[in-house]
Amino acid sequence: CNILFYDIGKRLHIDILAEYARRFGLGAKTGVIFPEKEGLVPDSMWKRTVKREHWWAGETLSCAIGQSYLLVTPLQMARMMGAIFEGMLVRPRLLECEPITYTPFQVKPSTRLFLQESMKLAVDEGTSKLVSKLQDAGMHIYGKTGTAETSSNKQTVPHSWYVVHFQYKAEPLVLVIVVENVGAAHIAAKIAKNFLTGYKNLQDSV
Repeated sequence: CNILFYDIGKRLHIDILAEYARRFGLGAKTGVIFPEKEGLVPDSMWKRTVKREHWWAGETLSCAIGQSYLLVTPLQMARMMGAIFEGMLVRPRLLECEPITYTPFQVKPSTRLFLQESMKLAVDEGTSKLVSKLQDAGMHIYGKTGTAETSSNKQTVPHSWYVVHFQYKAEPLVLVIVVENVGAAHIAAKIAKNFLTGYKNLQDSV
């Protein structure tokens, strides 16, 4: 999978990649009521200002697979996943009395559809296949695994990520799982499978 993103990284300038990352809500606070980090979407100007260095084309390859200087939060990823399916960036709510506010998602519908189909394919026969059997029971699942570097030290163990959009007998939901310092992405996917199985059983018992 990374080969595809490396190829994309070869074709794009970092500033274009950064622009689209921001369209997906990365590099900015979501607006949730509790304190949060805004993360970091690096570009050539950021590196000149902060690192006082030129941006190298090879660094774009790392950013294209979500590594390098890029920093995101689980809540940002949940918001982004929702936007891919709903067509808007919604401010997360904790209280029912909070107003529902959103901003337009500046991504073409055709691009959103491509992303949805790609995540469906990842469940059917890719890195998210661990949860695929739940689809036989009528659950609609779109997912993406990932790992996150924790430092520049090669001896540190990456975090395991899994982001999933799913629906079964109710409104669609988004689930984001991060497991610290375990290395393999399938660990978070396995936890997601257990959660989705429990959710299905709960819905079937209602």
